[in-house]
Amino acid sequence: MQDQSIDILNGTLQVHEDIKPEDYDDDFSLLITYAQQGNYGELFKNSEEMIAGGIYDIRIIAYLLYGHYTHTDSKDLATYLKCLNKVLSKDIEALKPVEKKELQILKSITWFFDQIARKIDHEETKSVNNGIDDDELPCSIIDDAIRELDAITQTIEPIFQEFESSVPESLIKIKKWYSEVRKVVLMEKEDNVNPEKEGKNESEPEIEKTENNIQDLDTSKYFKLIINEDSHSLKLLLKKLMIFEKLIDKGELTKAAIVRHDIFKDINEFDPKLYFPNLFKKFLALQAENLHELSSYEMEEGNPEWTILEEYYKVDMEGFLDIKV
Repeated sequence: MQDQSIDILNGTLQVHEDIKPEDYDDDFSLLITYAQQGNYGELFKNSEEMIAGGIYDIRIIAYLLYGHYTHTDSKDLATYLKCLNKVLSKDIEALKPVEKKELQILKSITWFFDQIARKIDHEETKSVNNGIDDDELPCSIIDDAIRELDAITQTIEPIFQEFESSVPESLIKIKKWYSEVRKVVLMEKEDNVNPEKEGKNESEPEIEKTENNIQDLDTSKYFKLIINEDSHSLKLLLKKLMIFEKLIDKGELTKAAIVRHDIFKDINEFDPKLYFPNLFKKFLALQAENLHELSSYEMEEGNPEWTILEEYYKVDMEGFLDIKV
């Protein structure tokens, strides 16, 4: 990322007391329009021109970084976070607007992370069949992002606390997303290790594999769907669990018992489809598409062939997948 405006922000910002917000009102209004339209190419281009002109407005900086991140389809979020953190930790005196600066920082930071979270959600929705699109996210990039998310959290916490507010939920969500992606990447690396060279018992007979034989079903894409689930029922349950823990920590056991009772009610009435709709979406869609045929086969339940196949399915799912009927 070698753009002039980014290089400027990574350098030392000079205080320009002669530049007032009213001097760039029209240009700033144009940025708002580009942001609302989702025209991130123009958003970045025009923000860059204003930064190059010495206008170090935190709102414009947020537009610039997100515009560039989106327009270039960058995977390296850490670089943008590092730049933003540097500006907030070392150049806050040079930032504009001077009036209500901390409030504008709070709003701009919240907007920036909300947009990043929405972008991630949008990309996840597009690739729902494959789960997390981590092909271009090696562990080094993931680790850098997590480290910079921690760093900027420490920087902005005092500002948000001043307004009796917590850091944006979107920031926490993004960090959780990267942490879960890291687990998936590591898990996939382990799955890709050649099983023939590890722990193979030479006395075991070689299993003949056909073209369609699957000895180890790859369920990682379903784990990805669970990791990124955002259903109302799941969020509500997680909130209840968090409230229960906090009440226990505070010693408010009567209130904790009420929440505990409510959680067990959810458990006893648990419907996984409500909590993990993305996980069951394809399963239910395939049923709907093949409802007539599947229903006709279920009429055979209890006959000898059904019973034998059902018993085999219980003991060897992978083998069941490939057996000829």
